[in-house]
Amino acid sequence: MAETELYPLVLPKQAISEEQIPSEINILLCVDDNYCSKLYALLHSLNQTTINEVSVYIVYRELNVQNLTVLLKIATQLRMLKIIPVKIDDYYYEQLRLISLHNSNLPLSMYYRFLATKLLPQIDRIIYLDIDMLVTADLTTLWQTPLGNNIIGACRDLPFTEKENSWSYRFLGNKGNDYFNSGMLIMNLAAMRKINFFERITDFTQKAANSFLLGDQDALNFFLQDNVKILDSKYNMILSYIDNIENPRPVIVHYCGYDGVKPWNLNMHVNYELKVKYLNCHRKNTRDLLYKIANFPKVSIVIMGGLKEKRKLESLLFQAYPNFEIIILGDNAFSSEDFADIKYSSIESLAELVNAQGEYFFFLDGKDYLKKYDSLLNIMTVAINNHIDLLLTQSMKLVEKEGLFYIKKESKQLIPIEEPSLTAFNDKHGNDGGASSGILCSKKDFVKFLNENELGIEKILQGLYERVLNKYYLEEIVWVKVE
Repeated sequence: MAETELYPLVLPKQAISEEQIPSEINILLCVDDNYCSKLYALLHSLNQTTINEVSVYIVYRELNVQNLTVLLKIATQLRMLKIIPVKIDDYYYEQLRLISLHNSNLPLSMYYRFLATKLLPQIDRIIYLDIDMLVTADLTTLWQTPLGNNIIGACRDLPFTEKENSWSYRFLGNKGNDYFNSGMLIMNLAAMRKINFFERITDFTQKAANSFLLGDQDALNFFLQDNVKILDSKYNMILSYIDNIENPRPVIVHYCGYDGVKPWNLNMHVNYELKVKYLNCHRKNTRDLLYKIANFPKVSIVIMGGLKEKRKLESLLFQAYPNFEIIILGDNAFSSEDFADIKYSSIESLAELVNAQGEYFFFLDGKDYLKKYDSLLNIMTVAINNHIDLLLTQSMKLVEKEGLFYIKKESKQLIPIEEPSLTAFNDKHGNDGGASSGILCSKKDFVKFLNENELGIEKILQGLYERVLNKYYLEEIVWVKVE
């Protein structure tokens, strides 16, 4: 892309006085309701690795009560982090809303970092981090890196810069080798204020956004291309690219590149050892933090028909929900080593479920598996907040012989159930799942009905359906039905 196609011109090289680097590290995170829960691992890893206290500024426009409550609880548990929520006011939000999102599937929150100079007037230096990151070592060395005569410090976006026909070269021409990933930025806020950075970058972006492929990243790369210090890639190690790097020792792991390396997506085709290691590390950090901040009731995940598929096992072990056990009715093809730190047991009959430790049961049949790493967390949050006794959830279908997924429309709404029977419900909503897959119920109700009747799982669940009062349908894809 020719430079003349974008307006205005590149910010000229700035004359910047020697920077005074504060002793205390400042971190900037930007969130909305969709991404708030995905920052738990990052916060926990930062708390575990830092040597000295770190101030973490969490910038947001609107957050629901649940997310705000969790952030407050986190603030009391992470002793090395001082968490400071910062709300964007109407004026600045409306300035950002003028930026076109036409060519991007990214949220408006990606531009929140532009506001750092305005929202944090007392802060002269800060490290911005994307939510989909994990810190593996202390950040003091990064923090103390002098920027010299530059406004920001950043790392090359290696998947682009090492290919001369890539977007970075088409976008920046002969400077394409220095195209940086905006997921980690050291920002000299004092210097930015002197040049009215917010006003200039938003004016530029409002006029040029439709020329961008990667939203804020393209805006920053073009506007600041002469004012960037390129840093060691270990400070923004892109996970999708890590197998191309000899002896990688990341300080910050960035889960970007394609959906398969997002830790909240369960994609079983990721096999490279280091990728799997860091994916599991992210998920474990999430579980560890959730376990600290809330008294989550235990869930017994009941596997009907045995556990014989690795895909299903991984979908269970990778769950972010911090308090569950796995109970297998039928043959188990995996050893105790495969279950890592998750408690599991095998039973021979439904009657043995009276000994389960969970307050809730969640059922999965046959080859069916959970869709995302936070599937169990989401349905339990819904059940707890709404005092639900029986919750039915939506699925997508995988036809293995075709290799195709069939996805139904999802509203993500919680719908009170009015149909008189489970059969009638399935007929109306087109549920093509197994007899029990995707059903959450209280152990108390299930065991009571089990003790009264020597029935199979289908009859028990149908009886529960007709008996309990507080039952709902979550029209959100939670699990995958395999045929």
